[in-house]
Order: sequence, then structure tokens, then C-alpha cells
Amino acid sequence: VLHSRNLFLRAPLPEDEMPFVTWAQDSDACCALWMDPPRSSIAFRSYVQSCDREDAMTYVICDKQSNAIKGAIHLEKMFNGNFQNAFLGYHFNSETESEEIMRTALRLLTKHVFTKTKLHRLEVQVQPKFQRFINTLKSEHFRLEGVSPRLLKIAGRWRDCERYAITAEDWHLAN
Repeated sequence: VLHSRNLFLRAPLPEDEMPFVTWAQDSDACCALWMDPPRSSIAFRSYVQSCDREDAMTYVICDKQSNAIKGAIHLEKMFNGNFQNAFLGYHFNSETESEEIMRTALRLLTKHVFTKTKLHRLEVQVQPKFQRFINTLKSEHFRLEGVSPRLLKIAGRWRDCERYAITAEDWHLAN
């Protein structure tokens, strides 16, 4: 479990299924073009299974006061050896508070990665028009590395993504 003043990140539990699915369905109106969180029980179970591997870390983001699920953040395809890289994934909605939630969750996970694991680099793909998350990435010292045309299929369409990354050295310099 990773903690901040207002949030905590923990592994998803079977009892998170309905709260998570409800949260994901409620976020559809604002986020369907940006991301594709599990919006059904079957999709949630599949999501949890796909992240329950040695090369992945998955967290639900919870409010400390209410324990309500506010999103999810995960690492996948964690490589060791000479590569020491992971790909960051995320599911947030657009509540008024979500920018702070995104920033806090990203800060907690990045700190954990660069202080507790042996990873050297985190990479994240984000659609160019998802400016709120891009601003969050930049505020946490991720740098734009390029564009990947038609990389992700979201809402039935292939979407271009910008690739942002941070290395352990960049993180340590900033912190």
C-alpha cells in the first residue's frame, strides 16, 4: 500500500468489482475518448487477472476518508536486465479533483518505482488532446519523446498517442 495525505494506492480486491465498475461507468461521459477502463464485471475480472503477473503492478486509487475508488494506475511489461523499463497505464475520471488525484497517484507510484524497484525508466502513452494528463506528466518531470500514430484502439477507433517518459536520473534530480 502506498500512502499520501489524502489518497492511498493498493492492489485491487475481488470486492472492488462493483465499486470499480460503477465508477468506470460513471466516468464514461467524460473519459470514453481518452481511456477504456473495465466497465463490466467480466472486464474488471479480466483486468485484475491481466495485471496479476510478475511483470505488472496494479493499484486502485482510493480516497483516505471515504475509501472510495477514484481511479486506477498500473505498470505493465516490467522488464529487468539491460532494459529496466515499464509501461504506465491509468484510469481516471474528470471529477473536479481528478487533476490532483492524477498527480498524487503518479507521484506515489513514480517514487515507489525509483526507490523500491530496480526499474530505470517509466513510459506512458497519452492522446495528444488529453491535455490535463499531459500537464500532470510534465509537472512530474516526464518528457515528450515522440508520437506513435494509431497506437491504441479506444472507443472503436485507433488513436494517436504521444510517448512520455522519465528515467531514474531525471526523477532523482527533480526530487
